[in-house]
Amino acid sequence: MRKLLILILITSLFTGIYADGFFSLDKIDHFFTAAVITVSCMLAVMILSPANSQTANISMAIALPLIMSIAKEVYDGVSKTGEVSYKDFIYDLLGIAAGVLLTR
Repeated sequence: MRKLLILILITSLFTGIYADGFFSLDKIDHFFTAAVITVSCMLAVMILSPANSQTANISMAIALPLIMSIAKEVYDGVSKTGEVSYKDFIYDLLGIAAGVLLTR
């Protein structure tokens, strides 16, 4: 019986049956969207930026996806079309970090 309860708990976490679970398709979407935007910004900054400082390049590249992530959560809260979710924002930040790591 205990194994069955553990199996049900793990399955529910990974399938996202809760309203805002940590493991759902929405979270994967947030992660990959932030990562793709970050990689695109990193490549643009590397090509177009006159600054050779890696710290300056990273700062300029993460500005857009960070602003977009914050704006999305603010929009969800103001428009009442969605819910403000710190979990979405966490996945956005993880996607930004992954994008920076992919381009370094």
